[in-house]
Amino acid sequence: MARVCGDGYTATRAQLRKIATPAATATWQPIPHDFVVQQVEQTVSSHSLEVANEQYLVARDGKRMFGVLDLRSPEDKDYGLTVGIRNSHDMSFPVGLLLGARVFVCSNLSFSGEVKVQTKHTKYVLDRLPKLVCGAASRLLESRGVQDKRIAAYKATEIEPKKEAAYLMLQALRTDVIPTRLIDNLITRWEFPTHEEFAESWSAWRMFNAVTEVLKEASPLLLAERTQRLHVLMDNHCGLLATKI
Repeated sequence: MARVCGDGYTATRAQLRKIATPAATATWQPIPHDFVVQQVEQTVSSHSLEVANEQYLVARDGKRMFGVLDLRSPEDKDYGLTVGIRNSHDMSFPVGLLLGARVFVCSNLSFSGEVKVQTKHTKYVLDRLPKLVCGAASRLLESRGVQDKRIAAYKATEIEPKKEAAYLMLQALRTDVIPTRLIDNLITRWEFPTHEEFAESWSAWRMFNAVTEVLKEASPLLLAERTQRLHVLMDNHCGLLATKI
C-alpha cells in the first residue's frame, strides 16, 4: 500500500511501471519513470556496485518521480553512495541524477551536489540518457575520496555545544536547510542523539547527523536541495571550501 509522504506518496517499482507516460510532441519526449531507473541499475552494475535498497516517491498523480538507489561496495564503512533520480511527465523539470550518501548506522540521507547531471526531455533524450548515466556513474566513483575527506573533517571538527551550536542552527534556519517547525527537534537531537555513535563528541559530524535525522520529517521532495545547502554550511564551518550560502 502506498504511504502518503509530504506532498507525494511512496511507490514500488511495480507501481512505477503502471504509471502512463504522456504522448510525445514535436519538441518534447517524456520518458517512463521505470526506464530511467533501469538505465541507472544497469550502469552501476557494470561498475561493480550493487543496488542494496530502493525507494520511490511520486507526486502530482504520478507526473513527478523522485527515487533513491542505495549502492554498496566492499569499501563502504560509515556510509554508502546513493543515487538520487528525478523525472517528470509535466515539463516541470528535466530528468536528472544526483550523488548522495546514506549513513549506515541511522539511514540518514544527504545529497552533496558534487555529481549532478540532467538533460531536458527533448527529441533525442532517449539517445542521450545512457551516456549521461554512464558519465555520472564514473564521476560517482571518483567522488568517493571527496566524501571520505568530508566525513573525516566533520568528525575532527569540535563544536562548542552551546553558542557555536546555536549559531549553526540559526544559519541552518536562515539558509533554509531546515524549516522553522523542526528547530525544537533539532535541538533535542543535538543534545540527545538517537544513536550513541554520535554522542561520543560535540562534533560537526554530530551536528550533521542531527540535522539529517530531523529532515526525515520534512518533505522528501525538498531533501536534495536542503541537504546540499547543509553540506555547504558544514563544509564552510569545517574549512573545506569557501562557498557562499
